[in-house]
Amino acid sequence: MSVSPQMRHNQDRPFVIGVCGGSASGKTTVCEILKSSLTTEEISVIACDSFYKALTSQQKKAAYAGNYDFDSPSAIDFETMKAAVRKLMKWEDAEIPCYDFSTHSRTDQTEIVPSRNVVILEGILIFSDKELRDLFDLRIFVDCDADIRLARRMTRDITERGRDPKGVIDMYLRYVKPSFDTWVDPVRRHADVVIPNMGSEVSRAAMQMLIHHIRLQLRNRQAPMDGLKL
Repeated sequence: MSVSPQMRHNQDRPFVIGVCGGSASGKTTVCEILKSSLTTEEISVIACDSFYKALTSQQKKAAYAGNYDFDSPSAIDFETMKAAVRKLMKWEDAEIPCYDFSTHSRTDQTEIVPSRNVVILEGILIFSDKELRDLFDLRIFVDCDADIRLARRMTRDITERGRDPKGVIDMYLRYVKPSFDTWVDPVRRHADVVIPNMGSEVSRAAMQMLIHHIRLQLRNRQAPMDGLKL
């Protein structure tokens, strides 16, 4: 299914945003704020987590034992991810894999993500692939203290993914922190905007400035005869 001309607002292609940051840094929160604030635009949000590679039986055993590194770029199916983004950029809907964290596997189901005026991709490793990084019109990095990220990750993994506290801490020390130091923190230099998230919520001032910037960029991409008010 393709997007109707009325939804395109005379843009040549969708405005693509990448939201990167450490695990549990607040990337999803930033995406939710953007989606709720840019109410005059149609927005699709894609999580990088959907693109974990399908594991072999041996790799699954390692994952259940906490010996598989999900925080390495090698765990991500970047080719499928880039193909999906490129399809959305052509005003075509994309079929996205569904990943089950409790079983460490892709499910038989897929999700159809519609191509819309704004497409947001969020994930910890999305800036580590140059080809993918170059597809973004705007690159956002969410900066959050390591202790806060660990506390949030523990809450999320225990309540939502059925992990035990010891296992969460072990995975953090063995994989998550080294990955952040090696793959995530160094690529913040590629970000156009860094959003601080050091307390209980994302910086409102920073988000307001970001939303204003996105609105200006979208307005500049629209034809003069378009009557949209941002």
